[in-house]
Amino acid sequence: MRYSLLILFLISGVAWSGEALVIKPVIKRIKLETYTTFNVQLVPDLGTRFIFPFVLDETDDLVPFTLDITNPLFISTRHEGRNSFTIEVDPPKEGGAIPTYLGNLFVTAAGYNLSIVLSTTTDLRQHTSDYVFELSEQAREDLIQQAVSKRTQSLEQAYQDKSAQLDRRVAELALRQVGMLALSDPERDAIKEESILELATGEQVTLYLSQVMTYGNRFKLFQYEVSNDTADDLRITDAAILAVDQNGITQKLFSANSIIPRIESGKTVNGVITTDSPLVNNQDVSIRLSVVTSAGVVEVNW
Repeated sequence: MRYSLLILFLISGVAWSGEALVIKPVIKRIKLETYTTFNVQLVPDLGTRFIFPFVLDETDDLVPFTLDITNPLFISTRHEGRNSFTIEVDPPKEGGAIPTYLGNLFVTAAGYNLSIVLSTTTDLRQHTSDYVFELSEQAREDLIQQAVSKRTQSLEQAYQDKSAQLDRRVAELALRQVGMLALSDPERDAIKEESILELATGEQVTLYLSQVMTYGNRFKLFQYEVSNDTADDLRITDAAILAVDQNGITQKLFSANSIIPRIESGKTVNGVITTDSPLVNNQDVSIRLSVVTSAGVVEVNW
């Protein structure tokens, strides 16, 4: 078969250099358009490579790639992580005639659609070793921007999915802790500390810390009341448990506050602030409950 191809090569008029046959790769460059069409002739036993300006990957959402050949006699070969593939056609069996095969090669890559007619030939002068596809500078920039945009969307979606998973996990842990609290009776310690915020108008906001409930060795719930003895509605904007050491250094403890944020004039609402900080059991620090209202800050120490 190799000798048959050599004879065909000579008959077709390909040049000799002395007694050595000169065979050189032929590269053709094609500008990629949204729809690109051309014909390719292949010599059996020789392959043609198609090279793109981006990596080809069926699973890549950024640069989706598909390849279909209507005639299975044409064989495609591609390696992962590469920007090219090859098309080959096997020669007939030894001594057999070389028929003409026809087929369509359909390629979609990064939004570009290629329709290529494949045919076989015995004329080696018609064979092309490489087709190199090129993008204009604007098309290349557009492709980069599209890839960046899609990657950003992908990252944002991944972040949202991760955040949703974390939210579900936090909710699950919170429900589990509520269940643990329900299984045990708390230790109750009366505190009965009161503090009054005197306003310039003579009106008052009163903070009363009634008791602390301890669940196990971890959670402490401080129950308190806020009374609005003013002519206007009062808003609770924040509340915190603070630890104050012997040097007066104040540290805000990790806690969660639950209270109705709006208190009508002349009304009293109940609140609870929960912490699991071990500092509340430290004998070397004093504890302070600080409630921030629209009228000012009112605090209780014990």
